[in-house]
Amino acid sequence: MRSWFSFALILVSMASLLNGPSFSQVVAVAGQGAVGDTPQENDGLAPSPDLPKSADFIDPVDGLTADRLAEMALSANPVLEAARREVERAEGELRQAGTRPNPVLDLERTRNPVSAPENGYLFGVNYPFEIGGKRGRRIEVAALEVEASRNRFADAERILRAEVKTAFGDYVSAVQSLQATEEIVVLNRQLYRIVKARFSEGDASGLERSLLAVEINRLDADRIAASERISESAARLRELTKLPEDRPLKIRSGLDPVTPPVPNGLLALALASRSDLRAARTIERKAEASVRLQRANAIPNVTGTFRYALDNAYFDDIYGFSSISGGRLVNVRDNDRLLTVGISFELPLFNRNRGNIAAANAEVARTRAERERLELTIGREVRVALSRYENASRTLTLITRYVRPGTEDNLRVIRGAYEAGQFRLIDVLNEQRKLIETLSGLRSAQLAVFLARVELERAVGAPLP
Repeated sequence: MRSWFSFALILVSMASLLNGPSFSQVVAVAGQGAVGDTPQENDGLAPSPDLPKSADFIDPVDGLTADRLAEMALSANPVLEAARREVERAEGELRQAGTRPNPVLDLERTRNPVSAPENGYLFGVNYPFEIGGKRGRRIEVAALEVEASRNRFADAERILRAEVKTAFGDYVSAVQSLQATEEIVVLNRQLYRIVKARFSEGDASGLERSLLAVEINRLDADRIAASERISESAARLRELTKLPEDRPLKIRSGLDPVTPPVPNGLLALALASRSDLRAARTIERKAEASVRLQRANAIPNVTGTFRYALDNAYFDDIYGFSSISGGRLVNVRDNDRLLTVGISFELPLFNRNRGNIAAANAEVARTRAERERLELTIGREVRVALSRYENASRTLTLITRYVRPGTEDNLRVIRGAYEAGQFRLIDVLNEQRKLIETLSGLRSAQLAVFLARVELERAVGAPLP
């Protein structure tokens, strides 16, 4: 004869599955059972593995969000540090490009110890004057390199932000899978106790008990897989954000169950916002400026010269009376002071910098082709990401509106038939498994929508509202 207590527990368990927001309400109603509970008699039921609980990874108040983790990564990631140093290098080259050439100072001392004593001194200054606007062209090229480096840095931020959000989505999905599996295990372990009670009274078969034990063991294996997935996702997030190992990695909430709409004109937004495309356009302008610089370098510079020479000499065999020496006879001296001013410039007879000019023109064609190729690639990435997001949103809507309600209705009908004695408990459990699979598909669809939106933001190069 069927036990009224067992029958009541079955009804409570099935009602909690269909009408409650989660499977965990069964525990509150029944007042017993947890993930780690193990029956006194195994009967084919493996011991519950000792694993972290999903509650250890959730903090609704101080938990981390995708945007918060992205900001942490942007401030600590070594890839961005390298890109930041590249910007500093380009800024140093810009300062150097604006400097003027240094003058050259000449100092000479001459003396002839063989013939008549001679002493000479020379003071000279040479200063090169850059002709053809070379300094301005150098500044233009260096300034464009600084702009390109900053755009490359912004592009590294764009890619890193998408990587962090993708890893975050995997982490949240793994936590949600562990949480759902824990709730299902609680329900099935309680049903297992009910089946054992009915089996002892002769109202249930040993096959039902064995099948339910196999199902619980399989769910424990799913718990192990979910825990491993959490560990892998957490390791990836810590690597990207440099989060210390001693700091808990807790999330604030799960994935959004709704699909926010996307604005129109995403391709135009991507062509205006993508930092790698801005960098490509800047590099193309830099190549054009390099052509102008090489043409300016073909114009020879002019070097100005200023010299002052002092030559003091006397003759051994020529004498004269000197009033300075009191009328005595002394050697005749020759004192010369010379001031020289001149210019010099290179004659461009053989080297007119034509090779460098031709190379610069080829670089312009190459950078233009790279920019055009990138524009085509961006268009393809936006279209693919948008299509993926729309399809994922359709799948989520289909499961939310039709598949899940239909599966719940089917389980409700079979439960009613079971209460009328037309079905076995195993039929209810089979339909329950379909609902579990539907809920798993729902979580997968939520993750697909989240990842598709992250990919769409990465393709557009700007956050979506």
